[in-house]
Amino acid sequence: MSAFMGATPLQVVAWTVPMAVGGLILSVTGGFILHKVSGTVLMIISCLGYVGSGLLFAIIPLGGNYWAYVFPAMICGTIAIDISFNLANIFITTTMPKAKQGLAGALIYCTMHMGIAVMLGIAGIVETQTKYLETFKSHYDSLRTLLTEKDFDAFSNGRAFHL
Repeated sequence: MSAFMGATPLQVVAWTVPMAVGGLILSVTGGFILHKVSGTVLMIISCLGYVGSGLLFAIIPLGGNYWAYVFPAMICGTIAIDISFNLANIFITTTMPKAKQGLAGALIYCTMHMGIAVMLGIAGIVETQTKYLETFKSHYDSLRTLLTEKDFDAFSNGRAFHL
């Protein structure tokens, strides 16, 4: 955000505050709605949050507006993360016998962290393979490397929603 929106490091920190506040609110209210709403519906809402966040970050123009792009993306990201995390923990661990619930929790965390590591590796490959754009010495082309990673994020989220 600092590279293509011109934000200072302190502004970037302030811009991510909605994720923390939204996380606190959703973690508390999530417990009240998980038994009232179908898990499938909640997972669809979560996937739409992932897709919305990825798309909003992918379409930010150079010097884009915080309120039009970053704030809604942070809200969508918070919805996506909190709902899917709660669903995974509650529904997977409750389907296991009490003696194996710790194992189910460990499986969730291992799967999550392995997925993060693999996808960060792929995002790094996308970034290094698009570095050639910096040779054009155009400000837009050098920033296109950052935006290509966001395009990959949006595509991955859309594909996961499709599955």
